[in-house]
Amino acid sequence: MKNYLTLIFALLLSGIEAQTIFEFTKYDEKSQSSIETEMYKYHIDPDMEQMNVVLRDLMQFEKKLHYIYNFIIKFPKACTEEILRELSSKWEADMKMEEIAPYEDWDDGYYKFICFDFNKDKKVDVILMPSIFFGPSLGLTCYASVDGHFINMFDKAGYVVKFEKRGDNIILQFETTIIEESETNVLETLVYDLKNNQLSQHSKLYYANDTRLPKKIKHQGQFILSKKAALRADTKIYNKKFPEDWFNYSSRGSKKLRGNVVADYPVGAKGYILAEEKDFVFVAFMPEAKFLDCSLRHGMDSSDFESYKPIPEPFICGWTKKSNIKKLSQNK
Repeated sequence: MKNYLTLIFALLLSGIEAQTIFEFTKYDEKSQSSIETEMYKYHIDPDMEQMNVVLRDLMQFEKKLHYIYNFIIKFPKACTEEILRELSSKWEADMKMEEIAPYEDWDDGYYKFICFDFNKDKKVDVILMPSIFFGPSLGLTCYASVDGHFINMFDKAGYVVKFEKRGDNIILQFETTIIEESETNVLETLVYDLKNNQLSQHSKLYYANDTRLPKKIKHQGQFILSKKAALRADTKIYNKKFPEDWFNYSSRGSKKLRGNVVADYPVGAKGYILAEEKDFVFVAFMPEAKFLDCSLRHGMDSSDFESYKPIPEPFICGWTKKSNIKKLSQNK
């Protein structure tokens, strides 16, 4: 599973000028209607053969029985006697507690169950299942077809905040719901390359929810740190240390290491410059750049860096002093 996603993440698509997409889209209720309209242009129902492929692939994921039931509720004909026996064999105890009900309006009030056929070959490329997560919070489970099999891309509370065709690519951005203020913004971008018929888990961005974003984001090439540096939520030098419980339900923005510092990075850490403002630069540190410490995490993304690395690993975004960096290439 991890190898699959690592491979997908490595395929930064040539159709997007070989550059990672850095677009900090936020949820806007007014835009949801137009996003859904655009998404449904690519919707199809899978045929029986693909339904069976999807179900068997879903059965390979441990502790995901409720997603299988979501699929069966939507497509009850897919649950053949043979598949039902396989399900009973694998999750005998759980099957006794569950009941496969006819499909009803269980997803009303949120996105409907969507199956995307991006390249119009009458085969499903991506599935979005409406789901309910901790809170309770509405969200989506995403599975994508890779080499003929469906794999999990993400499953968490949140919204599709961007969906558009751009040249030979279809871009989908998903923002994870913030339940309480100390959590981090998590924004991930999926890209479907219509030339290669390939889906890429293109990027994941982490940034404090109280980050002051630049007015204009422009990919300005790579940098390397020439000295140890703090990454901040804004362009103030603020290093005050707070009591350990200060962040709990404080409504003061994402958790910080101290002051407005969200991460500390060592000499040699690399990233991308996205904006400049007086003595500061707004940057995205590469996933492979190892921080010294970082406060950015979100429970919905299982992102406690001490015990678990999110897949794909995120770009960590924020402000740092211009004097901390040395500019490298302009075209990567």
